[in-house]
Amino acid sequence: MVKGNVASVRTGWVNLYHSESFFMHTFVERLHAAGVAAPASYAFCPLPPEGAGRIARWETPVQKVLDQLMKESDNLNAEALLCRLGAHATGKKGVAAEDGLKEVEALIRLLGHDPKSYKLADGSGLSNYNYLSPALLVDLLKYAYSRTDIFRSLYKSLPIAGIDGTLKFRMKKTAAAGNVHAKTGSFTAINALAGYLKRKNGNQVAFAIMNQNVFPAAKARAFQDKVCEVLVAE
Repeated sequence: MVKGNVASVRTGWVNLYHSESFFMHTFVERLHAAGVAAPASYAFCPLPPEGAGRIARWETPVQKVLDQLMKESDNLNAEALLCRLGAHATGKKGVAAEDGLKEVEALIRLLGHDPKSYKLADGSGLSNYNYLSPALLVDLLKYAYSRTDIFRSLYKSLPIAGIDGTLKFRMKKTAAAGNVHAKTGSFTAINALAGYLKRKNGNQVAFAIMNQNVFPAAKARAFQDKVCEVLVAE
């Protein structure tokens, strides 16, 4: 008998800790299936951008990447988008996360905050060395709201309470369902929710909730959901 913790009505997801190996295994497997001769073994090594050759080109619209990132909390897309930001800002072909992080720091300054008060380590938030505040997130959301071009793309990509993405099964059958568009965030002993909610009077509210050292995680999520329900109903 096989047991698990994913309900039969849901789809489970697993993290790939060595995505490069998974890619190569799948790639070689597909080549063999198509009758293309390919070595069964391979190795990984650093290769400078100028020495690389393009095998194929596949372009995905930034909005599509953003939608997948936000709706499903896709960490790979988050890292890719950070590098894309760095490439757009610097014009370099070979970019690293640091190039994108410099642009994020510039945005923090634009919001009136001191980047030295925070710490950024990656684009996905998986690092232990990411330190932000709810106040910064709210100011970022307010800034996005003031820029129609940014807000449209961001708002469209956010999970909707009780409807889709990582909020599909949260706040269902409550006043908050359909009225909360927000991004979830979770780490060991940390749970967060930030985005926009529409109140009963029609006003849009930017909010950010961070819970630390709250166990189990379901307790933190229940607290966040209740706060949203109360704010929407007022």
